[in-house]
Amino acid sequence: MSTNSKSYSSLLGHFSDAFGIFIGVGGEKAESLLTPRDNRGGRAHLSATELLCALTYHCIHGIGALSSNLKRVINVQMSDAGIFKTRQRVSVEMMRQISDHCLNVRSDLANEPFSFYGDRLLVAIDGTSFDLKNTEDVARHFTKAKARRSKDVEAKEAAFARINVSCLVELGLHNPLAVEVGSDEDSEVTLGNKLVDRIPVDCMFLADRLYGNACFADKLLSRFKGSRGAFVIRVGASTTSQEVVKRLPDGSAIIRVPLRNRDRPATIDRYVIVREIRSELKKRNGELVQLRFWTNLLDSDVDPAIRLVELYAKRWEHELYFNELKNELKTGRLLKSRNLLCAQQEIIVAVWSSSLIASVRGAVNREVDCDIRELKISFPKTLDKMQTIWNFVSLVADEITPELIDQAIGAALEELKKETIPRRTNRSCPRTIRKNVIDWPKTKCYQPQYGQIEARIISI
Repeated sequence: MSTNSKSYSSLLGHFSDAFGIFIGVGGEKAESLLTPRDNRGGRAHLSATELLCALTYHCIHGIGALSSNLKRVINVQMSDAGIFKTRQRVSVEMMRQISDHCLNVRSDLANEPFSFYGDRLLVAIDGTSFDLKNTEDVARHFTKAKARRSKDVEAKEAAFARINVSCLVELGLHNPLAVEVGSDEDSEVTLGNKLVDRIPVDCMFLADRLYGNACFADKLLSRFKGSRGAFVIRVGASTTSQEVVKRLPDGSAIIRVPLRNRDRPATIDRYVIVREIRSELKKRNGELVQLRFWTNLLDSDVDPAIRLVELYAKRWEHELYFNELKNELKTGRLLKSRNLLCAQQEIIVAVWSSSLIASVRGAVNREVDCDIRELKISFPKTLDKMQTIWNFVSLVADEITPELIDQAIGAALEELKKETIPRRTNRSCPRTIRKNVIDWPKTKCYQPQYGQIEARIISI
């Protein structure tokens, strides 16, 4: 494909070329991690680059055996058993280092203002879980949780064991920046703490109640020390051990929270200075909830409390990213892999695939003929166009000219620009949500409301 095409920067005709640019093949760091192919004994041995390329294509393509997709994308014939043996030599630690190399910020203030708070990039952390198949290898590392549908029924073992995942996501483009996959039942908090050192130092960082404690706030203050980085963390109602240092005009207050010694809880090592904001939020369905937040933005004149509360309420988009990852890119939360290593690889490759799709969504979104204050390009429609182009080129690339491939890519992108996400409207016939705990009503009326979120500050 010619490099002078206007669509070259967003979508390449050959998947292997697009993957090579994404993963940074040619850089010294990437080359040191990716072992070359070895053809000793007359048998084909995949390099790490070729294997990861095939795994990513297999995730995006979504159809057929891995061996057939390997043949399609890099023209190497190998059985699924041979591919499985090769996968055992690709460690999760190596893939994590590659992720640190290739998962980069894709937004800039000029083209994606919806991805920023002021001039700070919006970044969130959250976790999710995937179901693992019932195999002997999985049973050695994980135990199934207990669950029950009613209070008067004995808790039963869940159908599948679950593996936890934590992710840093660039809000706006829904682009992943880092990922940690659990092993041996690692909790979301454990995985989230490993991601602190990979948070961009000049971002606006959002986190939920799981991270609303003095220990995590202290880690963020250390991470953002000497930079313009800021955070807004939701805090649970049970966090009460604090002292008000100064009350601010907007109703918030600067407080100090004791950071206790982990081995001797009665001993206070030091205090963490943050600003606390308390608010009452009216959801779009009319329900009122009270929320607490901590932030390191101490100046109420520059960053009013109401502005930070509305930012958190409107821009908590992390669950949308996980929905795209599980239900649009994959076929649900149940993984296909039959052992722990392959399951971890499958999750990481899915995150890489979502980053590839985010790059195309962002490139097309910049060319939409409207005032772009949000991401207007659909995730599944982008995925469909990418699959169409890569499948088409893999079949006919040797028989047509690069110019014709360029024209096909250009036509696909032009069509994608016309299929923007429409503004949502309220349903005339609302759905109901079935609830199956005995003390609850059988169904709960669910009326989706799309409009402004109302919030007010509660003075401390």
